[in-house]
Amino acid sequence: MKLFRSIKGKLIIFSLCISLIPIFIITVVYYLNARSTVKKQILTALTAIAESKKMHILSFMEAKKGRVIDFSSDGFIRDCVEKINSRGIQSNAFINLQRHLKKNKKPLDRHIAAITVVNPDGKVVSSTNEESIGKDMAKQEIFIKSLNNNYGETYVGQSHYSPYLNTNCIFISAPLKSRYHAEKIGIIINAYELEALNGITANRTGMGESGEVLLGKKKEEGIVFLTSFRYVNSLPLSLSIPVNTAEAKPMKLALEGNYGAIIAPDYRPVDVLAAYQYVSEIGWGLVAKIDKIEAFAPLRMLGMIALILGGACAVAAVSGGIAFSLSAAKPISKLKYANDRFAKGDMDYRVDISNRDEIGDLARSFNNMAGKLAHEIDEHKRAEIELTATNKELEAFCYSVSHDLRAPLRSVDGFSKALVEDFGDKLDSQGKDYVRRVRRASQRMGQLINDLLSLSRITRSELHHEKVDLSEIAQKIVTELQEKESKRQVEVVIPKGIVVDGDARLLLIVMENLLYNAWKFTGKQPHARIEFGAKQNENKTVYFVNDDGTGFDMAYANKLFGTFQRLHAPAEFEGTGIGLATVQRIIHRHGGRIWAKGAVGQGATFYFTV
Repeated sequence: MKLFRSIKGKLIIFSLCISLIPIFIITVVYYLNARSTVKKQILTALTAIAESKKMHILSFMEAKKGRVIDFSSDGFIRDCVEKINSRGIQSNAFINLQRHLKKNKKPLDRHIAAITVVNPDGKVVSSTNEESIGKDMAKQEIFIKSLNNNYGETYVGQSHYSPYLNTNCIFISAPLKSRYHAEKIGIIINAYELEALNGITANRTGMGESGEVLLGKKKEEGIVFLTSFRYVNSLPLSLSIPVNTAEAKPMKLALEGNYGAIIAPDYRPVDVLAAYQYVSEIGWGLVAKIDKIEAFAPLRMLGMIALILGGACAVAAVSGGIAFSLSAAKPISKLKYANDRFAKGDMDYRVDISNRDEIGDLARSFNNMAGKLAHEIDEHKRAEIELTATNKELEAFCYSVSHDLRAPLRSVDGFSKALVEDFGDKLDSQGKDYVRRVRRASQRMGQLINDLLSLSRITRSELHHEKVDLSEIAQKIVTELQEKESKRQVEVVIPKGIVVDGDARLLLIVMENLLYNAWKFTGKQPHARIEFGAKQNENKTVYFVNDDGTGFDMAYANKLFGTFQRLHAPAEFEGTGIGLATVQRIIHRHGGRIWAKGAVGQGATFYFTV
């Protein structure tokens, strides 16, 4: 082999054989160079597959970790766990949590074998696998490690066979923290079926007839495999190979943190070309392998072709290959360099390639994409600047409304009042009526300004979540209304114990607007009825305020929540048309929605969720 790589050796052989077998020598040289290239391509392709599988597995595990974090942040789960910790598993909270885990959480991921909740003492207080409820996990590693983690962090336990679930599992856990104080109230553990990894490793696209991907981990003095095998009918975790055997060498190298490819026997044992990777994030080894015979089959075919084509054809092929490599590598390098420059933030860099082939098309597409992306980034920056300026203008407008417009209105109202008081005897009835109208208009405009400012503050104010008793708020509001209009005959129904999680100050505004409206629009009823309550609709609590007052035409329901939108004339019912718009913004800020149903003369019902 060294002889063929030496110029001196090649000249000697050429001199000796130039008259005898020139074509054969050229063929051999071509074959050896082509063999090296093909072998390198095979190794590169197999290594790329291993890298791709590694990224796929990491993506799979990150998705499962994200699912556990999502479950650990679920407010309903955390509330139920706190209640179970204080009241025991005989409470309604235990039943509600069991139902929530089975019906709402487990169906979210088909790979979940079980969801388990453990209290701070290590006792299982809830699980989709009822056999494990009451089990003590205080000394298990996954409980200890997870309880010591910060909220929002996950811990991946060792994969093993679970007798409770009768399957091999990967266990991922995260701590649960109270929503109302900083204490940890337990942990949540998702058990994922280990066979879910087969969906990744069993996809052998690009790996030929004998390709296989294996995941393994070290256990004592051996290596166990986490996925199913292609050639052996054995379940994951059931086949173990001594770590120091030749069959274990690729996986051993991977678990030692190495990266590369070798030829070695596999578990059958058959010589294979194996690319190995270490998945450091989860401590697993990955091996992508293909039978050596199949991997190097193209080399045998290449040898036959080389022998058949012979001398002149070999020279032409080598020359053409070199020319193609040079012509293709240079523009590709330019593209790579341009991509690196663009990735580092140089948005003005463009590829200088004039080829009229596919590489030239790719370069032009890259330049077009870069130009459009740079333009979009500029547009986004300009939009951000405009948005900032608009917000500042809105703040300036609110300041102007608050300070500059109120003073003239107070002057108009004040001087109009003074005019009536000081010169009332000099004004006839029509003049006094004009002055009263001026005062009413200025007062109404002042109220509109107040409502607009309130709406602006609600939009910009920060939410402070806490437990809010809507029943208590509703009762206080109705009591105030009854004290103001004690002569009205109004039946009010308010059940006790309707509690939600939200901003108490903003939810007070919601209840005031809805109950004030119900009180106002039942004003013409001799015996009115108003009801506040809650009901379940598709596993969601819906709150409502119902009245039997004037009602409205459903054809105009889309106008109810618009700013300054009124379905009744001011002469019929007072108001500025801001109230329901304010209610809608508050409900939207709480992540809920609000809608209404009604009919003319038959009352109205306003529904909302929080």
